[in-house]
Amino acid sequence: MKNRLIFIEGTVGSGKSTTCNWLMSKFGSSVESLSIYPEPVPISTNSDYLFGEAKAMRYPHPGGDWEISQWDGVVESMIESRLKKVRAFTAQCLEQKGYSILDGGLFHRDLDALFMLGMSRHDIIEHLSEFVEVMKELDPVVIYLNHPDVRSSLNEIHQKRGDLWHQGETAYFVDSPYGISNGHKGFSGYVDIYKELKDLHFTFMD
Repeated sequence: MKNRLIFIEGTVGSGKSTTCNWLMSKFGSSVESLSIYPEPVPISTNSDYLFGEAKAMRYPHPGGDWEISQWDGVVESMIESRLKKVRAFTAQCLEQKGYSILDGGLFHRDLDALFMLGMSRHDIIEHLSEFVEVMKELDPVVIYLNHPDVRSSLNEIHQKRGDLWHQGETAYFVDSPYGISNGHKGFSGYVDIYKELKDLHFTFMD
């Protein structure tokens, strides 16, 4: 197996976590030196969220507050954190000489946040290129679960996770700096933003 690092990617509701859970049940005990990482993966800034009474969070997260002043300089901080984490993770993988499968981490959630904060498509592509370059010795590959209908996939995950999750997730996208500046509102706005994100994913992979 040449590819020692595999990203399971796709939009919300495409089946990333389901696929990782299936791989764990199928191969977890039979493939030597195989590590499968559910969300949040070790190269994600998800693990850096700080929740407190003052709602202080270092990075954006569903359910958080998009007060603009709160996010000054956070794009640069997120990029620095992501690169630091991926360098450490790559070194760890090279030392262990094993195989790793990640539930997201390349695109999902961190990339959403950078996009929502207004980082340009060009700059995101440049960041992803640098991100992948750090991991090149692991020959990373992306398995992209391409659900053909974004609206349908988001509706399906809404049914599974309930109204509270759905409301928080929708607000996270449409109430973001990007969502507001582009006039996105409600569930339809959420769908439109995810279509844009999906297009960005494929632009990078092409």
